[in-house]
Amino acid sequence: LDLSENMLSDEGGCWLAEKLKRNKGLRRLDLSRNKSIGDETAKRLTEAATVNGTLQEINLSGTLSSSQNRFILQRTSELNTFPARLKRYITLLEDAESSEHISIHLEYDMLDPMVFTEKAVVRLAEAISMTKLKIEEFEAVKCLSRVQHLGVLIDALQ
Repeated sequence: LDLSENMLSDEGGCWLAEKLKRNKGLRRLDLSRNKSIGDETAKRLTEAATVNGTLQEINLSGTLSSSQNRFILQRTSELNTFPARLKRYITLLEDAESSEHISIHLEYDMLDPMVFTEKAVVRLAEAISMTKLKIEEFEAVKCLSRVQHLGVLIDALQ
């Protein structure tokens, strides 16, 4: 959905974000060059992308929103491009508050195909290296498409 250069305000952006929480069909949203959209809209769109689960790309370039809030929004919507099981593990690793033990089992499944893209491998590796959780076991069966992906994940697990 391209709504660029429409003179949307922060209030209008927040209203749109609330509506997007219930929308399951929209994958891309362009709100660029709406100069009155600010940080409140970026925060609400981040919430909407988390709840919605389908928004994969949201463009806020040329708005008043801060680069930090645009980065957080981009990271949140990027998660929606990953297979559901991988998304759950990344979220669990990133949000962990304690040092509990965890086992990660990722396997290709015809119903939920999981072949890692470059972005997915990097994001999973970042989550592994930053988590407070103690990873006891890591298993990735038929989902790594490149040898380099294995190296990135092994480095993160050290």
